[in-house]
Amino acid sequence: MITRKVLDEIRISLGDVRLMAVSKLHPKEDVYALYAMGQRLFGENHVQEIVEKFAGEDGRTPDKPEDLELHMIGHLQTNKVNKVVPLVDMIESIDSYRLLEKVNGAAEKAGKVMPVLLELNTSGEPSKSGFSTEEELLEALEKAKGLKNVRVKGLMTVGPVDLPPEKKDSLT
Repeated sequence: MITRKVLDEIRISLGDVRLMAVSKLHPKEDVYALYAMGQRLFGENHVQEIVEKFAGEDGRTPDKPEDLELHMIGHLQTNKVNKVVPLVDMIESIDSYRLLEKVNGAAEKAGKVMPVLLELNTSGEPSKSGFSTEEELLEALEKAKGLKNVRVKGLMTVGPVDLPPEKKDSLT
């Protein structure tokens, strides 16, 4: 069980780095228990869980404390963009320019500018999302300059879970 003391010790050891609690598959009550202990940054992988935990009765307006920051960290399908954009504070998994355009349109409708991270598939694994080449990523980054309701804040990638030792050496 995580206690306030443990969370405070983690925050002190992290310095300027922020701790994100990934709350997927945990009930809303667990999220708010951590919130009560001072945790403010949460990540969710699935749009349906975001809606269940953080949407008001209409399903479109956020129902969470103003200082609770919520990030979409999982793969986002274009057909779910309109559901998630009004509810989250950042999307960390933009894997195509088409998705970036959809987020821009939904953010405009929601009256907000959405911070995003572009996802690059550095492992080459077909099971992972992301831009498959640096060229595609750079092209999307250049085109993103013309979008008024998204702000690219950085990159995101998920490396392979089990990398052979000889390949690990080439990454350093």
